[in-house]
Amino acid sequence: MKQIKWVTDDPLAVYEAIAGEDRHKRDRRVFSRLRRRIENAYKRYQFWKPNLHRLRALGAQLSAREQAALLRCYKGAHIAPRSKSPRDKLYAEIRKRAAECPYCTIGPTKTLDHYLPKQRYPEFAVLTINLVPSCSSCNSSRDFRTRSGERALIHPYFDTIPDERLLFAEIRVAAGQPDVTFDVINWRRTANPTFAQLYGRHVTLLRLRKRYRRWALSSAYGLDAIASTITVWSRGKSRDEVRRILEEQAGKDELKHGANHFKVVLHRAAAASDEFLDYCLGSRP
Repeated sequence: MKQIKWVTDDPLAVYEAIAGEDRHKRDRRVFSRLRRRIENAYKRYQFWKPNLHRLRALGAQLSAREQAALLRCYKGAHIAPRSKSPRDKLYAEIRKRAAECPYCTIGPTKTLDHYLPKQRYPEFAVLTINLVPSCSSCNSSRDFRTRSGERALIHPYFDTIPDERLLFAEIRVAAGQPDVTFDVINWRRTANPTFAQLYGRHVTLLRLRKRYRRWALSSAYGLDAIASTITVWSRGKSRDEVRRILEEQAGKDELKHGANHFKVVLHRAAAASDEFLDYCLGSRP
């Protein structure tokens, strides 16, 4: 997990370009009337980032027609570069900012997620810095806050992702089969407890413990692949030699993907597990 760069186009110019498309002719007066409030809303977004749980929606200040018009600006959006729509070309550019979902790092970015949900915050329906490239699993109906109002979702554009290891995994072998569990460390033991708590809420909100375990056990690149790879290249090597090689590879991957990328964490867990290494080596010392 790493911070990604956002599209730097002037957000108000983007709003005007999208609102000016022929498909929105019937809403032109609405968009013109809303321009000042949209401009102020965009400024408030910038002011509160990344602590957007403190930002109030325009809510009752918008009529039902105004809300519907703003949502229509996004409705039917495509992120394919072949589209001639200025909106769709821009969204394709946003999608290219990350090949894999920055929320989970599991799936490819096939959609755009509204960090502040567009149904509640229609004023940000086409705000580029509110649109995050994501996988379909992370782009689902959910709030970005806990029930108590705390922010529970990392903002990939504005949150500084520390190098500290917050995610860990444990691999065990039972009945001749490896299994793995993922969890986050206690925030009290971290150098940045504020971010660590946010990260823990993020993992819980997106059900990442279960999703990472499911991927590790079912993917062609998960535990079975690691075990097969070890079996092939470990001939003549001891457990400690294999462990060292796995740790070195995990270190290289960490520099590229970040300390809390679940694949990096999985490889570190494989290196740390005597049970798993013995399983792969056929109990070779």
